[in-house]
Amino acid sequence: SPPPSGLEAPRLLLLVRAIDWDEWVMGEDLRMEASAETTVRSVLDRITEEKGISRHRIQVLVPGGGRSRRVLEAGDEGLTLRRVGVTDRLVVRPTTKGLRQWHPFSYYEERFVDELSRRLES
Repeated sequence: SPPPSGLEAPRLLLLVRAIDWDEWVMGEDLRMEASAETTVRSVLDRITEEKGISRHRIQVLVPGGGRSRRVLEAGDEGLTLRRVGVTDRLVVRPTTKGLRQWHPFSYYEERFVDELSRRLES
C-alpha cells in the first residue's frame, strides 16, 4: 500500500541483474533509482529505454521464499516493487532460452574467449 498522505515512499538504489536460463550473468548490473512504490512495468520501461530491449522479451524473477525465485506473470507488471518483494535487486532474464541481448553480441564473444582462455590456462 502507498505511504500515508504527505509522506514520500523511500528511495532506493535498484540493481537490475540480467541472467540467462543457466543463471549466467549476462553483463554488468543496471543501476537505477526507484522507490518501493515504483511499478515493475516502470522498471521494464526504463530497461527498454536504456538497453533497447522490449519489455515483452524480458521475464522478471522475484523473491519466492528463501533463496528461490519465481517468474512474475505478465499481468502482474502493474504491481509495485514492494508488493512483489523487491527491496534492492531485481533479476531479469530473456523470455527465450539462448537469447543474449543485454549487450551487443561482440560483448558476449569477448567474454566467451576470455573465459575459455582462463579455463585452458588452469
